[in-house]
Amino acid sequence: MPNKPKPDKLHWKLEKKTLPLRFLWRISRGSLDSKESYFLTLSDGTKEAMGEVAPNTRYNNTPEVIEAQFAAFEKAASGKALSSMTLVAFNSWLNELDLCNALRFGIESAWVHLQSEKLGVDVSRFLKLPAVTQIATSFSVPIMDVSKLEAFIRPLGRFPSLKIKVDAETGKDTIDAVARISNQKLRIDANESWTDPSDFMRFVESLKDKNIEFVEQPLPSSMKEAYREILPRMPFPLIADESIENTADFDDLKSLFSGVNVKLMKSGGYLTAIDLLRKAKANGMKTMLGCMVETSLGIASAMSLCSLVDYADLDGFLLIKDDPFDFVRETDGILTFSEFWKRGTR
Repeated sequence: MPNKPKPDKLHWKLEKKTLPLRFLWRISRGSLDSKESYFLTLSDGTKEAMGEVAPNTRYNNTPEVIEAQFAAFEKAASGKALSSMTLVAFNSWLNELDLCNALRFGIESAWVHLQSEKLGVDVSRFLKLPAVTQIATSFSVPIMDVSKLEAFIRPLGRFPSLKIKVDAETGKDTIDAVARISNQKLRIDANESWTDPSDFMRFVESLKDKNIEFVEQPLPSSMKEAYREILPRMPFPLIADESIENTADFDDLKSLFSGVNVKLMKSGGYLTAIDLLRKAKANGMKTMLGCMVETSLGIASAMSLCSLVDYADLDGFLLIKDDPFDFVRETDGILTFSEFWKRGTR
C-alpha cells in the first residue's frame, strides 16, 4: 500500500478590516462609505500568501456567515495533506464544504498563491493561462445628484470608459448629464433596478445617440422571460451580472444576455471563473471580469485571468481611501502589476 500523505503544517488566519472609501458608494440597492472585508493568510512556516474575501450581502456573504464557515473550514482542514494536493483535487475537496463563494475564493486563492510562490511562477502561469502584463479598466461612477456629476467626472478623463451606476428613477437624467460632460464610452449598470421591461426599453430608446458600450443587468435575475423578450431589441450588448454566480446554464443564458460579468467573489474560485469564461466564449458570448469593492489583492487576482475577457471592470481598489496593499498600479486607465506582486509578496 502507498504511504498516506502526512498532514500539513499549514496555518490559516482570517482577519477583518474596515476600509474607508474615497467617496459615498451608492448603487440601486444601497450605499456605503466604508467596506468591511476579510483577508486570509496561509503560511507553511517558510512562505506565506494571502487571499481576499470581499463580502456582498446580495449573495449572503455576511460577516456572521463568513466567520462561522471559516471556523468549520479550519476544523475540516485539520489533519489534511492540502499542500500535496493538485489544484483540481484541492478544488474538489473545497466543493464538499459548501462554503459561501466569497470565502471559498479567499481560501482557494490563498492556496494558489502559496503554491505559485513555492514554484516561483506567477499566478497566470500556475493556472496555465497566458501571462497578462496590463489591462484597461473602466471607472465606476456611483449614483449621485446630477448637479454633482461634472465635478466628479472631470478628473476621470484618463479612463477609456466610465461605468455609470443608475436606477430606474433617475437613470435617464444621469446618462443625459454624463453624455454632456464626457465623450468617453459609457457602460451602464443598473444592478437590477428596473422591474417594468417597457419602462426599461423607453430608457434604452433615450440612449441611441449616446456613446454606449453596453448595458448591465437592468432587471432582476428572476425575470428571465423579460430578458428573453428584450435581448433581440437591444441596440447594445446586454451583460449578465447578478444572473451568473458560480454556475450557469449557457443554453438558457445566451437567450437572455449577450455577455457575462464574472467576478471571482461570486464564482468562488479561479477554476470556476475560468470555466465560466471559457464556456461563455464557446457559446458566442462577450466576457468581462468585474469586482466588488476590493483591495489590489483581489484586483491582482482578477487580472491574472484577463487573457480570457473582452472587458475589464477592475477599479474596486481605486474606490478605497488607503489600500493596505500595493499589488496593482493604475496609469491613464491602464492597470499593471506592481513589483510587490511580481516578486511573489502576496
